[in-house]
Amino acid sequence: MPLLLYEPDVRHESIYVPHRHQRPLLLYNHDVDIVRFRGRFIAAWNANATPLEGVAGQFNYLSVSPDFRDWTPPVRPFCRDGGCENPVEDDNQWQPVFVNYRDESLFCAWCTVSGRRTFVSHSRDGVSWVNRDVAPKPLAVADEVVGFPTTHGLVTSDGAILIPCSLPGYDCQVHRTRYAGILISRDGGENWHWSQPIEGVNWSELGEDPAAHGGDTMILWEPVVFEEEGGLGLLVRNSTSQGDPYGHRNLPWQMILYAHSEDGGETWSRALPVEVNSTFSRMLAVSGWDSGQGMMMVHNDWDVAVPEPIPRDRYFMSLFVAPTCDPNLLLPGPCVQLEGGRGYYPNGFVTEGRLYLGYTYNNTIQGTVVHPLPDFSRPFLLPRQGRPGLRIESGRAFLTHPSSTLGVVLTPEMTRKGEFTLEFALTLDWLRDDSFPLLTLGGVSRLGSVLRVCHDGQCPAVKVRDGDEWVKAGDLPLGQSTRVSVQVGRSGFRVTVGETEKSVDFERPLLPKVAFGGLYEPSPWPMGEVFASGQVTLDLESIRVAGLG
Repeated sequence: MPLLLYEPDVRHESIYVPHRHQRPLLLYNHDVDIVRFRGRFIAAWNANATPLEGVAGQFNYLSVSPDFRDWTPPVRPFCRDGGCENPVEDDNQWQPVFVNYRDESLFCAWCTVSGRRTFVSHSRDGVSWVNRDVAPKPLAVADEVVGFPTTHGLVTSDGAILIPCSLPGYDCQVHRTRYAGILISRDGGENWHWSQPIEGVNWSELGEDPAAHGGDTMILWEPVVFEEEGGLGLLVRNSTSQGDPYGHRNLPWQMILYAHSEDGGETWSRALPVEVNSTFSRMLAVSGWDSGQGMMMVHNDWDVAVPEPIPRDRYFMSLFVAPTCDPNLLLPGPCVQLEGGRGYYPNGFVTEGRLYLGYTYNNTIQGTVVHPLPDFSRPFLLPRQGRPGLRIESGRAFLTHPSSTLGVVLTPEMTRKGEFTLEFALTLDWLRDDSFPLLTLGGVSRLGSVLRVCHDGQCPAVKVRDGDEWVKAGDLPLGQSTRVSVQVGRSGFRVTVGETEKSVDFERPLLPKVAFGGLYEPSPWPMGEVFASGQVTLDLESIRVAGLG
């Protein structure tokens, strides 16, 4: 049976757009989170009438909607004029994030950096709030940091409430923040305590030269937590080179870090880089919707510092998908932002089979609804919208740029076993450059390989990367449909090209991650001057994926 294309409906709605005839007129808007509570949608973000971040007059604002389309004028929920029971009038308010506890209580965590205070406010209706200062910090770093809530909270399957936070110093320098932490309540929000501080591995432990990163310490910012098999997972932004982006530069696949907890979030492994290209920015991660399997991440599908660092590289906010909760397996798919420009800092939640998002877009607050969500009961194809040159029509996919990508999402069973066969037919229509990626297997820095078509005398050939070597697997004549088979096992893989009994074996394991095209190829720039490098046509009807054994 042919593989289905995952092409969800992506609906956009505006939450707040400043206009000179509206009040309040907020010219700086950022760091939104959204939630559904007792039948209404609620959005909160930090904003200012002055069009600058982190200056006097910055407060948190809140807006409410019955349908995710029509939103009330924003108010300051934690201040006197917002009707708060015990108001906080300090400005320099930051990054409100929600967690809905069983539709009984709504919590919103936020902070005032200048006041060095962290709050978990609560409400019974989503409109009237009571502020609560949770000042104690993780004991190991209590005298050094401010608890800085960052992303949507999580209610775990056993009823614990987790709120992820950055732990910056009192000067709130992102590029100096070594630790993250989790605010935890195990009694429905009555009492709160901190996890042990979370930190990344040292660069030298990864075999990297610390001097290339300005030091051996990895810098963390804005974690997000999700449930996974055997515990909890955490993704966090790597901001190591943010303070000196031109002198010390992280690679695209070092921008997202992952840590794991086996004790309900009290302690965490040190964070490691994930095999996904991206930028300096906050991400959202959710897992276990409906079927209890799978993972989604919303993040920018672009390369760091192309064309420049923050915020000029925050393009193509996209939905990433993996069949299990291993973030190394995430594949990029549809864009979930308004067309054009930069959408970033997503937050949101899943309910009733829909993903609801809020995000920053050109100093406005926008919303998106994605439906349906991925179904992992069978393999499917995932078109990547964050790169040029992929066109799908009449049962065929056309790839014309090295970074064009069409993901192949496996089932959870195939993924866990790490064994599957992929078969397909393709035609090389023409080739301008010396080579062109046909299929990417596994990771970018480890457990990976690539099949490329290369000029090789009179007839182009398919070659497979084996470490630093390229091994010929067979001919790929121009204009002729050619069948290719890739059989992946736990300890190696086999490639067969054309109607032949000859195969080429490679004795090394791969991550169970597959994408047609150049998944990890550099982002093309300038966007308006991207030229086709060739054309490869995939017969979608011919693509078959099956487990082994």
